[in-house]
Amino acid sequence: MYCQKCNRLLSDDNLKCTKCGFDNSILPKSIKLKENVHDNKKVKKPIVIIGICILMIVSFIISIIIMNNTRVEEQEYNLVTNEVVLNKSFDFKGITISYPDTWGSSKTVIFNRESPKLNINFKEINENEYNELTSINECLKHSFKDFSGLTYADENQYTYIFILDNIYYKITVNYEKISYTQEMQNEVSEIISSIEQKK
Repeated sequence: MYCQKCNRLLSDDNLKCTKCGFDNSILPKSIKLKENVHDNKKVKKPIVIIGICILMIVSFIISIIIMNNTRVEEQEYNLVTNEVVLNKSFDFKGITISYPDTWGSSKTVIFNRESPKLNINFKEINENEYNELTSINECLKHSFKDFSGLTYADENQYTYIFILDNIYYKITVNYEKISYTQEMQNEVSEIISSIEQKK
């Protein structure tokens, strides 16, 4: 502190000026208030800085936890979508096909429970129909578990045709008016690939 009269630097334990003799212990209230405000600012500044640092560290830790949880969820999602559990069975004429719990079936159709417009329709056709379908469509070869057939695509559907034990089959995958996602395509592919001759 400085002497109010001569501005000489005073020690904290002796407020009486040794140069001019002025007693600085009797300070005007306004000066004491200013000193207190200044002292409070000195105390608050480090607390504010420490508080900001703590907030930054906590935010950083939370962001790392969120990123790790997102990665785990993505990995779990990938595991689920890459592995379709086919635990139900559907028989049609001389073939058997497997499908997951998320699908249902009727006499000639397997359908997705959440999006019933995504379905697989089974039909027996005759030799003339088979020959007509192969002549008017551009067909590609397709292999099932233990036999092969042909496939072709139309708008919002694609069809598999094959002959097995003199029975002509037409299996059509319909996905009209839905968003046919990659996950759905994977599921349908797994279901179709499970077709095998009934034993």
